[in-house]
Amino acid sequence: MSISIADTYYLKAVSSYPWQVEAATENLNFALSYDENHAQANCLMGRLHMEILKDFEGAEFYFEQAIMNDLQYIDTYKWFSLLKIWTGEFDKARKIIDYGMKIKGMDKALLIHRKALICEAQGYSIAAQKLLVYAMRCSLSESYVTFFKDELSRIQTKLKATKKLDRKLRENQVAV
Repeated sequence: MSISIADTYYLKAVSSYPWQVEAATENLNFALSYDENHAQANCLMGRLHMEILKDFEGAEFYFEQAIMNDLQYIDTYKWFSLLKIWTGEFDKARKIIDYGMKIKGMDKALLIHRKALICEAQGYSIAAQKLLVYAMRCSLSESYVTFFKDELSRIQTKLKATKKLDRKLRENQVAV
């Protein structure tokens, strides 16, 4: 199997993203002009729209194109689920995560982390902590273990801060 022209431009784009956004954008546009169904290029274009341009509708369009053209491309599920979390569409994010978990080669620890983010965003910090511990168990690299420990620490700090704030608010209500 040979590398297509679209693959070549995609590889140039991915090697420049996110440090050289202009070069990445140019190469992505070339890749998609040669093959508009190129899942990897569509996914990276979705990331660019999501992370750099903050154009969430555009990002969703490109992620959907990537999924339609290659259901097995694992990066799409990672980034599309994060987009849905950012936009508060938690049910859709869960569906994307659940489907992604079934794909061979998927980084399950990362998708479990996405589930933890959903729980945290919805105010279920204890559930988020349990998911992060599970993600740590599923992790296959030291950097992920460190990342998950930091995430657990961040959530615990938030819990302590909110408990103190809740106490102060209750004290002020009693005094009034």
